[in-house]
Amino acid sequence: MFKAEQFSCLEKIFASEGGKYPCERGCMFENERYSFQAAFYSRWILKRGCRVRIDSGLKDRISVRIVDYAGGTYNLPAGHDCGYLLQAGSVTCYPDILKPFTPSGLSLRPGLWTCVWITVDGGAAGEHKIGVALEDENGQELCRCEHTLKIVGVRLPECDIPVTQWIHADCICAYHRVQPFTDEFYGIFGKYLDTYVRHSGNMLYTPLFTPPLNTPPGEERMTVQAVDVSKTEGGYAFGFGKLERYIDFARARGIRYFELSHLATQWGAEFCPKIVAREGGEERRIFGWDTPSSGAEYQTFLSGFLPALDKFLRGKGIADKCFVHISDEPRREHYPAYAALSEQVRRYLPGYPIVDAMSEAEFCRSGAADIPAVALSGYEEFIRRASPVKKWVYYCMGETSGYFSNRFFDMPLQRLRVLGIQLWLNGCCGFLHWGFNFYFDYNSRFLLDPYHRTDAGGAYPSGDSFIVYPGYPSPQGDVVDSVRLEVFDEAIADYRCLKLLEQKRGREFVRRLLGRNGYDGFSVYPTDGEAFLRFREEIVALTEESAENE
Repeated sequence: MFKAEQFSCLEKIFASEGGKYPCERGCMFENERYSFQAAFYSRWILKRGCRVRIDSGLKDRISVRIVDYAGGTYNLPAGHDCGYLLQAGSVTCYPDILKPFTPSGLSLRPGLWTCVWITVDGGAAGEHKIGVALEDENGQELCRCEHTLKIVGVRLPECDIPVTQWIHADCICAYHRVQPFTDEFYGIFGKYLDTYVRHSGNMLYTPLFTPPLNTPPGEERMTVQAVDVSKTEGGYAFGFGKLERYIDFARARGIRYFELSHLATQWGAEFCPKIVAREGGEERRIFGWDTPSSGAEYQTFLSGFLPALDKFLRGKGIADKCFVHISDEPRREHYPAYAALSEQVRRYLPGYPIVDAMSEAEFCRSGAADIPAVALSGYEEFIRRASPVKKWVYYCMGETSGYFSNRFFDMPLQRLRVLGIQLWLNGCCGFLHWGFNFYFDYNSRFLLDPYHRTDAGGAYPSGDSFIVYPGYPSPQGDVVDSVRLEVFDEAIADYRCLKLLEQKRGREFVRRLLGRNGYDGFSVYPTDGEAFLRFREEIVALTEESAENE
């Protein structure tokens, strides 16, 4: 009448189909997070109020969440490859939301599968049995399964590269109805930061001024400006109190690097970000779409602001942990404006790396940018034209074809998980994604319900613009993780695993190992999730063996 089966973290389990590849065993290092799924089926009876009981010595380290569904409203972009799950062009529900248990418990619907996500957060070395029992509302056991987890007594090193997904402060304010940088804001922002850091985020996008991103010419986003500006008779004065609180708050929660928000508009670098200043007792906007970034007024502003910022950051002792953004995805025709701002940054912020998402190699060949963040889909061409010593990568809309890694709802989770191995294989020194919590439409004009409208207002494939959900079912400040976020975290753990094996056996050994198992560049890799997990076990075993022989 009832049955329970267990599956890996790499299957998206749909209610009407269940899983295809049962997974009864797994392995992990003692300081990583490991997830698997248990799926329950009722043949013909509706059961409400069910609970999940965990029987294991690891019980105190285990969390259980219900896998719930989000609407995929834009699933197949034009020109897509065949590496999608359903090839679904219509609105479809996808398992993605990791919903916390509520007093109403779990409901089993007749003829359908209901799934829970089970996460083990570290543990002592050894082989552990994890019993997963489903009980009805009276505590009677309906069905159960058992998972065997081997924990290897080796610790993974910390991630040694910046990993950033942009947290949009104005989306937090709009959804949770708080004002920027207030105590109420920080109460909620802290919950976003905690889940961000817990899932491998170690770099924070920092809004010196309102980020000039996803904003049509002539329009504005909500003001989220962490630097106070006053316009005086002699020029400008700057207050860094808000920025200091923002940085201290983030560092206390584990943030190690800071990206300083863009100094010019997206896709061109031709205009100024929105900057508000106090003048004559009133606040007003002094820069924006109506002021060119190359204008004398903005150049004068930067000549005062950048040295003051440098002094502040050096006083905080974090100047060597900061990266400067000029403009997001500038094109070739925008090189003069970009280069002019780059020159000012180098003059007043010496030693701060300039990093931007870009597709044009000229910006690096000329020295206007230090570190390009290159789209996976354009990586090989970019490296042929300019081979920078350091490079970040990102994915966005360009990875809809070519079997590149991405996190869209309709993509297999293996296509997301492979990213960690690819970061190591290609020698990348950073990863960037633009949307940790972008809940607006693509022009930032209105707020969307991310549980039901997941495509940035019809502009981007579902899953691109955010990877966490804001409070379930109410916007009181809680943050709800996603299946995709958990798999992303495991991808970064894979990168750390390869770094550890490299330390013990050498880079060439690891490179040959990856080559023998079918990994090359960013688009050639095994697409079979089961094969991937077997390979992961091989890597763990090799690392354990190397540690024992030391």
